[in-house]
Amino acid sequence: MCINVVASISYARDQADDNAAMLTLPTLFQQAVSISMNFRHTLYIVSAIALLAACAPHPGAGVWKSTGDNSYGITELTLGFDGKAGFDTTKYQPASWRCFWSAAGEHAASLECSASTSTERKQNFRLILDEQGPTMHQRAELRHDGQLAAVLERHDQNPVIE
Repeated sequence: MCINVVASISYARDQADDNAAMLTLPTLFQQAVSISMNFRHTLYIVSAIALLAACAPHPGAGVWKSTGDNSYGITELTLGFDGKAGFDTTKYQPASWRCFWSAAGEHAASLECSASTSTERKQNFRLILDEQGPTMHQRAELRHDGQLAAVLERHDQNPVIE
C-alpha cells in the first residue's frame, strides 16, 4: 500500500498544473485508491488464469489398452483423475493390481502398486508417453524395474477405477 501511495504522489505531481503549488490530501487518497484498485483487479485476473491453467489433467490419465501380446499379459491400464490406477496381469504374476499414481514429469507417470496376491508388497511401475510425432500422448510404454512390460494406446473412455 505504501508503494501505491508513493506512486500516486509522484503521478499526481507529474500531472499537477504549474499553478497548483499544493495537492490536497483527499486528491492524493483518491488517486492512490484508483491505482490500488487497478492493481487489485489485475491481480485477481492473473490469479484466476493461473488457477484455471492448473486444472488441466495429466496426459497420462485415461484408459490405455495393449497394442499386442506382452510379457505381463496386461490388456488394459486405467489411470483415474483421482490418482488411482489399476490393471490385471495374466502372465508375470497373475493378479489384479491396485495403484496410486502421480505425475513424474510432463510425459510420464509413476505408479506405486500392490498385487491382489501380495497387498503388503509395493512395486513401482512407470508409464512413459510418446513425446513427439503423430502418436504424441496416444501411445505409451509401461515399464517395471526398467524393463518393458507393455506397449499401450489411449482409448476414449472415462477412466473409472472400481
